[in-house]
Amino acid sequence: MPNIARLWIAALTATMATAAGPGFLLGVDYSQRIGFGAPYANSNPMMATDGTGALYLLDLGDPRTLPASAVLGSPETPASYVMKLSPDGIRMVYLTVLEFRASALAVDSSGSVYLSGSGVIAKLNATGTALIYRMPMAEGLEVDGLAVDGSGRAYVTGRVSTGNFKTTANAFQQTAPSDHRSKGFVARVNTAGTGFEFATYLAGNGWDVPMGIAV
Repeated sequence: MPNIARLWIAALTATMATAAGPGFLLGVDYSQRIGFGAPYANSNPMMATDGTGALYLLDLGDPRTLPASAVLGSPETPASYVMKLSPDGIRMVYLTVLEFRASALAVDSSGSVYLSGSGVIAKLNATGTALIYRMPMAEGLEVDGLAVDGSGRAYVTGRVSTGNFKTTANAFQQTAPSDHRSKGFVARVNTAGTGFEFATYLAGNGWDVPMGIAV
């Protein structure tokens, strides 16, 4: 995890310790420093939790030195990995090294992990041992936000820089202004990971950079 994240966590803990007093119910369940070697410059850690309170971390690391419980495919260096911590924060349930670079993370109530990166959306099983699906996307689609609903459907948002994005019938915005700038989009993936149930532009006149989505 980047140093800035470590400093922020330390500062937050100190603030809580100072503020916690009689009648002021504020504290920390656990504090855990996480990191494997020096952080990468382009690392952008993401965290999520499931229905049990287990913590999931998406980050970059060296696949040759990570304490991996599973390695999927032939990862690059640095590689994206998903780490799951137990709800009490004292045990690493698994650390899975991914075969593709992931930039967004979401978790459903059963503990399945949804991931997205450049040109791909994937679902990791609850034990972190295999991908349930890996859905390719059209060239030029960059996913920056990911969410999942109670039925296991993934929702993605991001930007597209080419004309390869195909909207679905009756989409909210079927076409985007043709000014050769990146355009925002929103789409929902079916539960099998075989295609979009709906897909629409979310674009205006200029650069669009959607960064997050919630369901």
